[in-house]
Amino acid sequence: MRLEIERYDWAAMRCGCQRSSGHLAEDLVAVAQGMEGTDLVDHVVAPGDVLVEASLPTLAVALAAIAGDLAEQARAKFFHLILCLIGDNGHAHGLSEGRNPVAECRELARTGLWMFYSEVFAGHSGSLAAVYAFEIVSILDEDGANRDRVLRVQAAAAERLPWDLRPPRSPFED
Repeated sequence: MRLEIERYDWAAMRCGCQRSSGHLAEDLVAVAQGMEGTDLVDHVVAPGDVLVEASLPTLAVALAAIAGDLAEQARAKFFHLILCLIGDNGHAHGLSEGRNPVAECRELARTGLWMFYSEVFAGHSGSLAAVYAFEIVSILDEDGANRDRVLRVQAAAAERLPWDLRPPRSPFED
């Protein structure tokens, strides 16, 4: 994770809080260390669901973080952050015209697809990280060819997922 953080000039990027993103590197480490109260979403997804210049580098660091050994709470925060970065964000602020930041974030997130699938089954029942991971794969594998895989994972992980993410039950069950 630290190697990924060092790849970027955080101070040169704008943050969702309208300051330099220089503080984000330290904040990412704080989340990984389980520091309470550290919330990064507002710094990389500005009001109005706007991705900022630091969004893509933050996603790269989050992917590196979940590849490591994290406490459950830190793990859930990184999965939530990834989910927010690949969601249906409207537009970008401070990025070059012609770029599609949501598509760029989803493309980068797809490099960690199997980590997300693994997380669905790795955590305990109702684990926030597992729930976020399932929502992430639902977004990333939404096309027809991979939708079958998501449905199979949903069925196999049914008891680990909250009721609203479980596959529909047949009225003939029970």
